[in-house]
Amino acid sequence: MSGLWEEFTCQRCGRCCEKIGLPYDPSRVSMMAEFLKIPEEELITRYYGLLLPEGTSWISDDRKRTPCPFLEREGAGSRCAIYPVRPEGCRAFPLETRLGTGGVDCPGAALLSWRLRERGRLTPKEEAWLSRL
Repeated sequence: MSGLWEEFTCQRCGRCCEKIGLPYDPSRVSMMAEFLKIPEEELITRYYGLLLPEGTSWISDDRKRTPCPFLEREGAGSRCAIYPVRPEGCRAFPLETRLGTGGVDCPGAALLSWRLRERGRLTPKEEAWLSRL
């Protein structure tokens, strides 16, 4: 996939953040909380859902996660307020996600698709990625 990442250019439209929202990534919770300077429990209750009384599990509330609460608009573009510590699902989108673009009309993916098809010779990895669009 590294070759595709070298050719991919995010267009900063924010559509993935609007439609898919904030993915839960347990390996990033502490980093996100530290970056935001809030306790992990507050991160969960503010941005993901309801923390259960025992404090070790929570119930998702999609209204908190979608659109992503860290999506910030900048003129015609968008940016991520937690970009350095964003969840793995955000880092992987749209090239390395299990469901391709997840139904998001991603202009960066469309541009890459056009470039690959224009080039004419596709590797098996490129073929596989294009088949998920």
